[in-house]
Amino acid sequence: MALTGAQVKQLRSMAHHLNPAIIIGKSDVNEGTVEQTVAYLEKHELVKCSVLDGSSLSAREAAEELAERCHADIVQVIGRKFSLYRESSRKDIEKIVDIQLADVRARLAKERMTLAITPAAKQMLAVGGLDPVFGARPLKRLVQREVVDAIAAAIIDGTVREGDQVTVDVDKDGGFTVVCDNTPTATYEVPDAE
Repeated sequence: MALTGAQVKQLRSMAHHLNPAIIIGKSDVNEGTVEQTVAYLEKHELVKCSVLDGSSLSAREAAEELAERCHADIVQVIGRKFSLYRESSRKDIEKIVDIQLADVRARLAKERMTLAITPAAKQMLAVGGLDPVFGARPLKRLVQREVVDAIAAAIIDGTVREGDQVTVDVDKDGGFTVVCDNTPTATYEVPDAE
């Protein structure tokens, strides 16, 4: 994936504050270095690396080799340090969607409400919450704007009440909808007094 100039600028400013997490020494770029970098990129998307004086590679050479082997983009090379970026994989973003929705479910549970989400809505959140520069960071705002705010509006207008199940779905225009199932889960009839 080729990064745009604006994306590179943003990533450079983010990488500036990072401490090197990957150190390349005498053994240059080996399998251990690649595995460590891949694991770090999966977790953080952005990594700063440092090349020690004992390495036979320059920072540029190490950055190019490590970026190729990790399928990452070089953000910046300055002196003996360089930064790499690789966006989260799709599987990871869906896990993050589940984590964000678990927070919403916990908040609804306090009001004795449940949350259901259709696979289409979950996929829309995953796609809409993934940004090439920021990774999964915009997901929290998307869940707040599209799910939490819609549920709050439904609670305020009385559509959703305590004990209801709230279902988030996608409408035919590609927007999110909140549907309430306020069918009681169990009924109890009081017998007539005789």
